[in-house]
Amino acid sequence: MKGVRWNLVGLVFRKELLEALRDRRSLVAMFGVPLLVYPLMILGMSLLVQMGERKLAEDPSQVVLQGAADLPGLRDALEGGAEDLEIVPPPPDVVEALRQGAADAAVSVKPEDDGSTVIEIRIDESKGRAAVAEGRVRAALEEYEADLVATSFEEHSLPASLGDPVTITAANVAREGALGGRMLGFMVPALLLVSSALGAFYPAVGAITREREMGLAEVLFVAPITRMELLLGKVGLVTLAALVTGFLNLVSMGLVASKIGSSLVEDTTLKLEPGAIALAYLAAVPAVLLLAAAVLLVAAMARTYQEAGHYATPVLLLGSMPAFVVLAEPDLSLRLAALPIAGTALVMRDLLMAEQGVLLPALVSAASSLVIAAFVLRWAAGMYSPDRLESTGWTVFKPAALMARARAKVYHPPSPTEAGGMFLIVLVLFFYVTPSVTDVGLLKSFAITQGLAIALPALLFAALYGRWAPRLLSLRLPRLGGAAGGLLIGAGAPAITIPLLVVLDRLFPSPMAEAVEMYRPVTDAILAQPWLMIPLLSLGPAVCEELMFRGIILPGLRSRMNVHAAVVLGGVLFAVAHLDVHGLVPRALLGIALGYVVVYTGSILPAMLLHAANNAAALILAVTGGPDASATDISDLLTLPGAPAYVAAGLACVALGVVLVWRKGRPAADEAAEHSL
Repeated sequence: MKGVRWNLVGLVFRKELLEALRDRRSLVAMFGVPLLVYPLMILGMSLLVQMGERKLAEDPSQVVLQGAADLPGLRDALEGGAEDLEIVPPPPDVVEALRQGAADAAVSVKPEDDGSTVIEIRIDESKGRAAVAEGRVRAALEEYEADLVATSFEEHSLPASLGDPVTITAANVAREGALGGRMLGFMVPALLLVSSALGAFYPAVGAITREREMGLAEVLFVAPITRMELLLGKVGLVTLAALVTGFLNLVSMGLVASKIGSSLVEDTTLKLEPGAIALAYLAAVPAVLLLAAAVLLVAAMARTYQEAGHYATPVLLLGSMPAFVVLAEPDLSLRLAALPIAGTALVMRDLLMAEQGVLLPALVSAASSLVIAAFVLRWAAGMYSPDRLESTGWTVFKPAALMARARAKVYHPPSPTEAGGMFLIVLVLFFYVTPSVTDVGLLKSFAITQGLAIALPALLFAALYGRWAPRLLSLRLPRLGGAAGGLLIGAGAPAITIPLLVVLDRLFPSPMAEAVEMYRPVTDAILAQPWLMIPLLSLGPAVCEELMFRGIILPGLRSRMNVHAAVVLGGVLFAVAHLDVHGLVPRALLGIALGYVVVYTGSILPAMLLHAANNAAALILAVTGGPDASATDISDLLTLPGAPAYVAAGLACVALGVVLVWRKGRPAADEAAEHSL
């Protein structure tokens, strides 16, 4: 373009780029969190789908059988030949039993005048279990028919292809609109909660962040009113905005469903029943209040309107993501109802589908949301204070500022924001690198994931500290008692993990058989070369993961947090990074133990010994007795050869190790102040 001074355009561009890079927290919110949210969303949905499929596969289908006397052997073929089918007594009203979920399918035998027989399978297609039940019944009937034809024709010396004595048909007995209600039950809860969160976010930012930025907050803080009273008034506004937004979205969905819904899915009526919608909307109110409290907390944490805007996408994704649990079709239970957002979505789904017995789960869901909302509001009240009126902390993101740490005369630990950024880097790399190296062999895959995704970022960050890197990483020789204590705790740690896994499996069943098959290549490799694989698989994670989590992340958290809070949060982050929901609690406890060992001994080396010993003990137990000794159920872990004796000895090792770390592992006197509790 003629007359445009491109040098000035470039100058403005560089200026705007620096402005955009001013706040590291905004950069993390804009770019880092979305990279993390989508992997977690996919993993969570995959886990829920697997749990739902596993439950359907394990639970036998309840089948009502009518007229079986006309076909000898049919009952035995259904009940005796198929372990996944269970014949139940016929209820007074079979159709109503199917609609209420008391039975999954009904099989009716009807002889025809021409001598043939029709077997009708009746199901309620609005029930998630119905399709599974129909498939099981149909497979059993087809096998029964084949045997019947083969036996009959063999008696008469005729080929089996001449006759078809049994005709199998299927019928849907769902109420009118029930299938459409099921479809709406999948869509409406998530869309309602997402729209409510969106409707709450910007009023919250305007009520707190914009008010602070314009200097109006000072006037309110000197008024004769408490911060909680101020915040509750803002909660009322934000909740009202969220409820109105959700209501308008419901109205819009109702209009769309009434006009074009039936044309989207053939033979399906999409209709929003006013009564069901009203109940679902009422059930959503506590969750909407929780979302309103959450966005108010975010608004109180944000120091400028621009920063709050950067938080919008991750907050809305993280806040509303549990609502998509309905897509996995889990059965509503009191445990699931207690989960925030997810429990509300399941309650709304069942209300829209006119299911029975929703009252108690709805009360549990409401109570859970309200209790959590109260804690969030209390947290927000602490953030909404005069101390946070100044928009401090907006520093330019300059590499030179990071490099200056190596030349600093005084050691400066990393900040919690930097610790969170390193955790985010590890999680993103681990998620995206691991699937790409699954086909290069166990050792190469292990080296790449541990070295590239965990150790390398930690070492690069530590390199910024120059001569202060050993202090950052706690690379100092421990006392003998601390090292021995860490080794003993690690050797005995699986003695706590195994019973804990058994208890957790009773509460949240885990797919043990699938896990056994997933780790079969690892087990086979260990059995082939135990002298090589056990040390490598034990020491590798112990060194790489400790450098990151106890060498970088823990010091960053401790720089601004209470030591106990930092250790616990570091342990939780350590568990989350493994991307294994079923192992979350045991790994979190292990991470907490590792953190306290570093704090008490002042050295990362005892934590590495603990980590390596724990890995070695777990690997040895996993392959004890050969490749066929792997448990198919978590409770079978306690029946492995020597398991009871190991549990007893392991608990003794842990107790002795704790005493040694506590009494003999303290750092030298000149370091006691730094590492004291």
